[in-house]
Order: sequence, then structure tokens, then C-alpha cells
Amino acid sequence: MNMELHGAAEPIMATDCNLSGSKIQKARLCGTTIESANMSGARFHDVSLAGTTFDDVTLAGASFHNVGFNGSRFDAVSLSGTQLKNVDLSGASLDGCTLTGMRIDGIEVETLLAEYRKTI
Repeated sequence: MNMELHGAAEPIMATDCNLSGSKIQKARLCGTTIESANMSGARFHDVSLAGTTFDDVTLAGASFHNVGFNGSRFDAVSLSGTQLKNVDLSGASLDGCTLTGMRIDGIEVETLLAEYRKTI
């Protein structure tokens, strides 16, 4: 299935869908809402997802390169094995997410969080 979206002026809402393996390039999808979706293995390159809400989404094994997530919200999202390169997570919120195998600057996020929790 090949879907093309040109000149969308309104935010997109994707609910209860299978977008696994999708390839999203050079897109501005600010304010999008994605709920109960499978996007495992998806590839995002040169994409703005500022202010996007991800709720109960599987992004396991997805890769993000040159992606802006500033102000986005991730609730109950599987980020296991995701690759993030040159992304902007400023002001993003991650709650109840699965981060197994996710790394930031080569360090596993679960390890970073475990060390942080020891200090609070």
C-alpha cells in the first residue's frame, strides 16, 4: 500500500491502524495525534512532529533521523530498540513508555534512569 499526503493544512489523526514499516520523509506533521497504532520498524527522516501525541503506540525498532519532537507527548509507547539520530526532544514528555534497548549517546536509557532514581 502506498499512501501519499500532499498539502495537508490540518493536523492528522491516526487511530487503530497498522503503519508498521512505513517510511515518512520530508514531512511536517505538527500537532498530529496517533492512538492505538502499530508503527514498528517505521522510518522517519527529515520530519517535524512537534506537538504530536503518541498514545498506546508501538514504535519498536523504528528509526528517527533529523526529527523534531519538541513539545510532543508519548503515553504508553513502546520505544524498544528505536534509533534516534539528530532529534529534538525539547519539552517532550514520556510517561509509561517501554524503553528496553533504547540508547542515548550510546548509553541505555534504562541504565540512565536507574542511576537517576538512586539519587532521588
